Amino acid sequence: MDKPGPSKKRELRKQKMLSLKRELIGQQAMFTKPIQDSEAATEVSYEISRMIAKRSRPFNDGDFVKECIEIAAKKMCPEAAKKFEKIQLNRMTIQRRIMSLSVENAPESMQLHIIDIQNDQDLRNKFNEGDLLNFYRCLDKNTYKELRINALKCASLFGSTYICEQTFSILNNNKTKNRNRLANESLEAVLRVATSKFEPNIKKIVSTMQCHASN
Repeated sequence: MDKPGPSKKRELRKQKMLSLKRELIGQQAMFTKPIQDSEAATEVSYEISRMIAKRSRPFNDGDFVKECIEIAAKKMCPEAAKKFEKIQLNRMTIQRRIMSLSVENAPESMQLHIIDIQNDQDLRNKFNEGDLLNFYRCLDKNTYKELRINALKCASLFGSTYICEQTFSILNNNKTKNRNRLANESLEAVLRVATSKFEPNIKKIVSTMQCHASN
């Protein structure tokens, strides 16, 4: 039997390389696809949380929305129903999403300072006392200079009575006897998301998180 010539050997190596490349791409897809699905589910969770805040709905409504989504998925696209099960919409998740969206709506130069305040128990306790002017006075003048200046501007001028009336209306819709477990910091986040005209960059938020693929 004749041995293959040099050109035949090159062709065989080329085919082998292409075969290995296709196999590698297939293996990579097995890992990247679940992560992409997880990121998409997180984005949907943020979007629905934002809608709940905008409509002044209770955080517990997330469980009802999730149930509706799963019913629709099983009826209309049963082959993809598992993907919709990954969407997290329980009460605590809704609360976390809205809190993080309230930070996203703030100017970029203030976002890290707001996160620092949210993670500082002493400052959170001071904020929960309810006197905003005293709260901003207790902030370090050098560390939180821009926040203090912004607070002074807001305290000295309210340019639109409509926004003020809208905020109180949303406040009354959320702070009811049926929602007495709603913490002040959660209520503040709801008001910020519901009254803001800024569109949060949810893809950017999700990209900073480490999404895990579930089985």
